Amino acid sequence: MTELLPQGTSTWPSSFTAGLHAALRRRIPPRADGPALETLSRDLVLALEQGELTVALTPERLAAAQASGWLEGDASPLLLQGDRLGWRRWLQAMEQVVAELVERAHAPVPKPVEAVDPELSDRLNAEQCAAARALDQASVVLLSGGPGTGKTSTVVEILARAEARHPGLRIGLAAPTGKAARRLGEAVMAQRAPLSCSTLHRWLEAGSCGFGRHRQRPLELDLLVIDEMSMLDLALTQALLEALPSGCRLLLGGGIQLSCRGGEWSGLASAAAAGRARSFRCRRRASGAHLPQPRCLGAGGATAAPGESGGLCSGSGRPA
Repeated sequence: MTELLPQGTSTWPSSFTAGLHAALRRRIPPRADGPALETLSRDLVLALEQGELTVALTPERLAAAQASGWLEGDASPLLLQGDRLGWRRWLQAMEQVVAELVERAHAPVPKPVEAVDPELSDRLNAEQCAAARALDQASVVLLSGGPGTGKTSTVVEILARAEARHPGLRIGLAAPTGKAARRLGEAVMAQRAPLSCSTLHRWLEAGSCGFGRHRQRPLELDLLVIDEMSMLDLALTQALLEALPSGCRLLLGGGIQLSCRGGEWSGLASAAAAGRARSFRCRRRASGAHLPQPRCLGAGGATAAPGESGGLCSGSGRPA
């Protein structure tokens, strides 16, 4: 967790946090102002830069927040969560994202059109085969692991199995950046027929007036694969979830930090714990063989081996 953050740790200009605090003071004049409140604003901004939504609640921070009046009312900029303090906007956004992911994780899995059990590649070990079958029982699957751990091969097997059981399945590939999207598309298409692959902004038809895809005009997809989830910010994630049809399943991939990072995407672990999302972490054996380890994500982002989580992991358009 981000604790006391000294000045000089930010990559942003020093004038940025001062300007943000000044703008906030003009928009929501504090009841009591002073250096302590400006320091609190700076620490919260630096926490966001480091991927944290909150800072530890110290007596000094609590006193500054209470004296300012910025904790009072539904429109106040700050929010207390236990022994942590953060920006209300981002904490509420995280709650909404987690709630949406939990709802999707609880969604019933479509029955297969074809009652088939496709044979998996003999290149997969037992753990990879378990990951490849995860989408049979889950609407949300998390797959993490670094380069060279067999993540792409597992994704390809998941897609092939899903298409065999659901002919005509509408599948999309996406990533937060153009570079990541190209890398994902090339890696997957090296092992199978091409699929629509683009950035999330293009999938959502981003424009000067917002996104062209939303709840009233959802994406025409049955399964969306997203790589580099750890790079997504909350605003883009909210927009994506609003644009997905209710029956669209999700295969979410990313680096190893996907399931253990303490910042924004600790919420992904919370969603997995509260719902029926299946989580797999791809590892590399000392010999170089791929070893994806099924992991059940517990409350607060803690991981446990299968059987140790109390049953929390029981199963979970095209670009412009």
